[in-house]
Amino acid sequence: MSYQVLYARGATETTFWPCGLRPVFSRRAPIPLPLSSGRGIGAISVNDPQVTVITASRLFDGTGRPPIERGAIVIRGDAVEAVGAQDEIRAPAGPAVRSLNFDGATVLPGLVDVHTHLVLPGDGTLPETMMRHTDGILLLQAAENARRALFAGVTTMADMGGRNRVTFTLRDAIRMGLAVGPRLLLCGRPLTRTGGHCWFFHGEADDPEAIRHAIRQLLKEGADVIKAMATGGGTLGTDPFRPTYRLEELEAITDEARAAGKKTAAHCSATVGISRALAAKFDMIFHAHFYEPGGHLHFHPDVARQMADSPVYVNPTLQINRSQVEVLRAKGDNLTSEERRLLEIKATRYAGQVENVGKLVQHGVKMIAGSDAGWGPNPFGDFVSELEAMVTVGMTPVEVLQAATRNAAAALGIDDLVGTLEVGKKADVLVVDGDPTRDITALRNIRAILLDGALVARS
Repeated sequence: MSYQVLYARGATETTFWPCGLRPVFSRRAPIPLPLSSGRGIGAISVNDPQVTVITASRLFDGTGRPPIERGAIVIRGDAVEAVGAQDEIRAPAGPAVRSLNFDGATVLPGLVDVHTHLVLPGDGTLPETMMRHTDGILLLQAAENARRALFAGVTTMADMGGRNRVTFTLRDAIRMGLAVGPRLLLCGRPLTRTGGHCWFFHGEADDPEAIRHAIRQLLKEGADVIKAMATGGGTLGTDPFRPTYRLEELEAITDEARAAGKKTAAHCSATVGISRALAAKFDMIFHAHFYEPGGHLHFHPDVARQMADSPVYVNPTLQINRSQVEVLRAKGDNLTSEERRLLEIKATRYAGQVENVGKLVQHGVKMIAGSDAGWGPNPFGDFVSELEAMVTVGMTPVEVLQAATRNAAAALGIDDLVGTLEVGKKADVLVVDGDPTRDITALRNIRAILLDGALVARS
């Protein structure tokens, strides 16, 4: 059995124990725990009582309040005990207290990614190609993706489409300490009509009764959220410019999910799909491209006003489309004639998407951040690229940070647990060099990550 002493980069710590653990004080000699016991490989598990005090040049708590200069946060066990300015916090002292100071850095809530596909590699491989593999291979891919996401500062992540029970198995493995990854919320198999977008995940259901039965099965397996494909998408043979489910079918989805206290998400590329998802009262809409039949983009101010006036949250998934343009442009003079045509189409569509999302922001639509990682050339561990893209549509860095913390947690129905640094909430903490409230790219300069109060070792 081996032990490690783990240091956050650039931090100063007053007391070190094997594995970063403090002993339980009793009349017996302290017994440190091995790294593998507890929350997963790569994270430090600790015995209570445990106190960690983190101080930094500033603290962004995600609540909407201005950043706190010379901020501090006190963590006991897996929860936040105190947060505020350093001169206002009475930090506990003693041999069982770990103190971490990060000069020039910002403390903020761990990031929340509302939209990923863990079973896909994010290297441009077609999903249909990945589906030739066994569930065992997909599980290994998912485990590697979860690790990369956590090490990039994503402490909570929603998987919005996987095959069979693969993602449920991964979640179990993380909880057992057999794998490392963020806190996972899962939809399992997304609902789609026969032959519809992502049919290969095996969530096909074609009428209200079949849909209700499918949802009940997903809930039995442990689904946290219900996702439906309201339009076609990137799956071969489907049409992203047209709706799939009828309104009564979408209403069956939200009715059944709401009866079980679960949030709902709708994949919507086409305008008709957006309108139907709004009418069916979905909690989240993904993409919201405003495609018309035939593939042209046309913004509808009346639909945008409906979105702004409703409780719905919108995940614009900008990076997935930008990455496709970047991959083609990187080929330069080596593009084939077909690739040049494809680049022109995709670049035009992406420019239109940026414009439309900017208009949604101007209308006051509530935005949430989701990478759509796994799909296309869009790897895990690069959530920040989505946040950088959100800045380009006119959102301020603070608005983007809230979309990736507080708003994302609220959309998933877990804002009582995560999304902000407040007393009693889970101690999911990210520390980065610089000031991401002014420059969102500072999120790439990670100093430390804590999940459930445990310091994550990224070595």
